[in-house]
Order: sequence, then C-alpha cells, then structure tokens
Amino acid sequence: MEADSLVSRTLFKDSSNLLEQKACLYLLLSELMGQTSLIKGEKQDQELLHKLLTFIQAHFTESITLKSIAGNLGYNYNYLSKYFNHNVNMSFVDFLNETRVNYACYLLIYSEHNISEIAFLCGYESIRSFNRNFVKIKLCTPKEYRENHPRSFMDMYPFHTY
Repeated sequence: MEADSLVSRTLFKDSSNLLEQKACLYLLLSELMGQTSLIKGEKQDQELLHKLLTFIQAHFTESITLKSIAGNLGYNYNYLSKYFNHNVNMSFVDFLNETRVNYACYLLIYSEHNISEIAFLCGYESIRSFNRNFVKIKLCTPKEYRENHPRSFMDMYPFHTY
C-alpha cells in the first residue's frame, strides 16, 4: 500500500523533481531485493560434452582451437572453456595434446612413418612442439617410445578362432 501510494505521488506527477523520482525507484528496488532471493543456476546441456568430444575426435589431426570449436558449435568461447574444464577436469589444450600423443603412440608402433611424419599426421605444426608435448605426457621421446614398444607378430596378425 505504502509503495503504491509513493509511486503514484512521486513518479506520476508532472511537477516531480528528478532526484525524488530516482529516490523512489531506489526505494522500490530495495524493497524488491529484500523480498527476492537469487539462485545461481547453471545451464544444463546434456549433449554438449558429447558434441565436444565427438568434434575433437573427428578433427584433432587438424589445426583446431577451442575458439574455432565454439564458433562451429554456436557457443560462447568463455562458456565453452569453463564447461570443458569443469566436465573433463583438464584444459582443452591439455586434452587435445593427450589425444594427439596417444594417436602418435599408436602410429609409432603400428606404422612405418618416421617421427616427423607422425608429428604432422597427429595435427602438430612443428616437430618441436610435438616432441615437447610427447615428453611431457609420456616421459620419454618418441624415438625411445618406439624402441621400447616393438611391434610383435601377434599384434600385426591377431589370432582368431572360428
């Protein structure tokens, strides 16, 4: 009742002074804030993680960034970065490097490609960054990894019983 009376007296009269009008609006906002509680909500997108991981799996051998993925999927970069970190428990760059290095391990064992070719096949634009990330993740060089994980005859031709 009092708020209604104050609003009609102050805001809707022609001769009201601007400071009075502002004071009245602040008073109304204060009253509203006192009767309102804010609840922090988080947008739930059940399919987003699946979309992200599928996209990365399909394109990790290319030059991709989280910014390019955000644009491709129609999401805000900052939102996607926080979402990815929260749901995967690592940064996008760390996840991308782990994915690439794991693929490199497979190629080191099961292909005849040299290490430079493997680096480029895995999406790295420089041998230096490939080697740096490989050592950081696997704690050995790609050459050492290849030497310590020889391909066996059984790996090449798995035994099947019919």
